[in-house]
Amino acid sequence: MADEPSDLDRRIGAALRQARLSRACTQTDLAAHLAVGRSALAHYEAGKRPLTVGMLIRAAQALEYPASQLLPALPNDAPATARAPALPEPVVQIARLLTDQPALIPSVLDLLETLLEHERTANATPL
Repeated sequence: MADEPSDLDRRIGAALRQARLSRACTQTDLAAHLAVGRSALAHYEAGKRPLTVGMLIRAAQALEYPASQLLPALPNDAPATARAPALPEPVVQIARLLTDQPALIPSVLDLLETLLEHERTANATPL
């Protein structure tokens, strides 16, 4: 027994149909390019038959249409926020201190620049 078409299949099929119509392409022409029957293409567009990724990409290429625009946005498609790696405790302490006392930031930056310059000159090899 065949599965019922999903809402996603219907939305992708509708997007394919809209893309085809926007390019003034007939079902017969697109079906020929995809090497499927016109009836099969009608089933794809109606969402009665799911499109494979390969078929979706070939259809987009044939229509000179961005494949990504044939895929509907999903409710859970919010960009994933990358979790920052855990910072060493001393760095966390410095961040807290500077958050609580932002006036110290220029002095701390000057101190770090001085320390880094000292490191560079101490490790420089004579020519």
